[in-house]
Amino acid sequence: MDDGGALLLRYRVAPDAHATIVHVTGEIDLSTTDTFADAMTHALDGVNAVVVVDLRHVTFMGSTGLSALTRANDEASRSRRHLRIVDGAAAAHRAIEISGLDQVLAVFGTVDDALAG
Repeated sequence: MDDGGALLLRYRVAPDAHATIVHVTGEIDLSTTDTFADAMTHALDGVNAVVVVDLRHVTFMGSTGLSALTRANDEASRSRRHLRIVDGAAAAHRAIEISGLDQVLAVFGTVDDALAG
């Protein structure tokens, strides 16, 4: 399924037999956080127990994006799902690391690693 978003942010939710992958491209900031949160809500509403959020093509991640990740992680835990973050992009990796969320979130360097768990 392909879904849009603000001009600065695009996402695609791709469910398969074992996981749902959310591919995110662009900037996650105050103006696009609602779109980003919608993408994760859509993925968490699916049937798969594992949701991978692929941030490799994110060029900016602000604090509102980090808050959205935290909320999605909490929701995943409540619904007994596993949220796995791929932070291969420098912008996402740096924001997650500086905020300390790399100690809270399940963070991986590649989608394959996240799928393997």
